Amino acid sequence: MTLRSALFLSCFTAVAAFAQQQPLTRTGCLLYKNNGFILQVDDSAEVLQLTGASLQTNLGNHVQISGVPAAGAATISPASQIVNVRSLALQSAG
Repeated sequence: MTLRSALFLSCFTAVAAFAQQQPLTRTGCLLYKNNGFILQVDDSAEVLQLTGASLQTNLGNHVQISGVPAAGAATISPASQIVNVRSLALQSAG
C-alpha cells in the first residue's frame, strides 16, 4: 500500500465514523415488526430501525425522533439503518 492509499483510507474511515455520529431528526409512524421498532418516515420511502427508551409507550403513534446512526446494518426489513434514539416527541396519537 502506498502512502497516498493509506492516507485516503484513513481519511475515508474518519469521515465514515464522523457521519455515524451526526444527529438526525425524523418524523413518522412508530411501528413494531419482527421483535423491533421501526419508523416509517413521513413523505418518504425511508424506514429506520430504532433502539432506545420510550419506544414501547409510543407504539402506533406519530412521533418525532432525534438520534444518531448506530454501527452495523439494520436487521428488520425494509429499514435502511439503525438509529439510537436520544429523544422522542409525540406529534399525535394513533
